[in-house]
Amino acid sequence: MSLSAQKITAQLLTLSEQEQQEAINFIEFLQNKSIQQPFAPENQVNTQTEGAKVLQILEGYELLGCIEGDGHLSENYKKYLWDHK
Repeated sequence: MSLSAQKITAQLLTLSEQEQQEAINFIEFLQNKSIQQPFAPENQVNTQTEGAKVLQILEGYELLGCIEGDGHLSENYKKYLWDHK
């Protein structure tokens, strides 16, 4: 085990069980963040349409399917967003 791994382990052992779980969750978040890169590198030529870019961003941040409804959101959006009928 390297010195930095030993230091991290020693620090983790000073935390409560709940705080240790939060630290694990944060580490997993950082690992997933480096794996999931919803944006294309700036130096890469991107020929996607604007709609495809938006879709890729929404998928990357897991925002698709985040609202429940009757499937007619485009027609009844005021009802869902502002509770108008």
